[in-house]
Amino acid sequence: MRRIRIDRRARLLCAVVVATVIMASAAPLWALDDTSNFIINVLVPGRGQAQSGHYTKAALLGGAGVASYVGLYATQINYNRSVEEFDEQKATYLGFRSTLSSGGVVSLSEINSTFNSLTEAFDQSESRYTTRNVFIGALAVVYTLNFIDLIRSEDDTGELDKSAVPSMSLNVQPDAVMVIRTFSF
Repeated sequence: MRRIRIDRRARLLCAVVVATVIMASAAPLWALDDTSNFIINVLVPGRGQAQSGHYTKAALLGGAGVASYVGLYATQINYNRSVEEFDEQKATYLGFRSTLSSGGVVSLSEINSTFNSLTEAFDQSESRYTTRNVFIGALAVVYTLNFIDLIRSEDDTGELDKSAVPSMSLNVQPDAVMVIRTFSF
């Protein structure tokens, strides 16, 4: 049961991030009011820096955020699998007790083999737990740096022309529909 709950949270988090990015790119950067603009800039690392014309910072923070999310998702899946393996080995090992108490026979080599597998599964889940926490820490650092940079950043560098509205066109073909949006930097 625990794995399903964590996977749902991870999928929900990914869906929220993707929806935020889509909403942020759907509206012109300057069309939002200050509050919603600030919230989106905090939620999407690098967006506020790109809006301010700091493209290198935007690329670094955005790339680090995406890499951290992908790494977190992958390590969470591996951690869940190792916990399931540990739970299976634990159930098998504890099952020997009921077999022995009911008069059944279990070889000592089978008990030792299961115990060794149980220990290996525990060590593997501990290692994956640590790796997962590294990605959680990386996300915390990325969002903290993003937030601090948004607060301390300088005014617009003038690289963006806020009077120009990005052009958008719809190209309908017999086998495809394309939405084309043009940005100028």
